[in-house]
Amino acid sequence: MALYLIDLNKSQKGRVETRAIPTLDLSRRYFNLKLKNARGEQISDTAPLPAAWGELSNIVRIALVAEMVGAADRVMEMTLGFVKTRKQFGRPIGSFQAIQHKLATAAVDLEQVRALSRFAAWAYDNDRAQFAISASSAKALAN
Repeated sequence: MALYLIDLNKSQKGRVETRAIPTLDLSRRYFNLKLKNARGEQISDTAPLPAAWGELSNIVRIALVAEMVGAADRVMEMTLGFVKTRKQFGRPIGSFQAIQHKLATAAVDLEQVRALSRFAAWAYDNDRAQFAISASSAKALAN
């Protein structure tokens, strides 16, 4: 078994069949791939495949966490805008202490994930010994 990088360009027509998979997640599309003598570049041979796959998985984890942090940051902005304008009992709901506590907790959680994801990205470049655990930790915390 080896790991290959396959370019899905037009020269592969007839060699790579794709079938869309319907999902509830509209943020990205999923496909089943069927390969028929498709050409690709071997990027890992049999021996170090688990290590290469593990590192690739961790890189993808960090990319997903960065996307999650960005989405959560935008949701926080939208929520703050909403609580400033939505009124209940004649006052903006953002003036209620219970709402403020929930928003403060969410802000702290978001900053924890942001910091851990930045550390994991830093570890990829500077301290590979901590990269795998920090990438997995960031993804778990973001979830």
